[in-house]
Amino acid sequence: MRDHELTVFASKAGAQTNPDWYHNLKANLDITVEYGADKFDAKVEELPVADAQAQLQAQAALIPTFGDYVVSAAPRVIPAFSITRA
Repeated sequence: MRDHELTVFASKAGAQTNPDWYHNLKANLDITVEYGADKFDAKVEELPVADAQAQLQAQAALIPTFGDYVVSAAPRVIPAFSITRA
């Protein structure tokens, strides 16, 4: 991941449905991000399923709970979004 890019996962802690904010991001691809003390305009892109799954696996390697979310959410595929500074 590039240092100017963030990835967010619509995991909803492994629930069978996407979180409400998932629909907000899908409808609004231009956003303002507040990340720590930093605030910036950004673009959102939903990752293709294969890329989202690869990012989830990488996240699960760092934080094993994400692997549990994938199992709990099945058959729902957890969406992932790339957020890049505008």
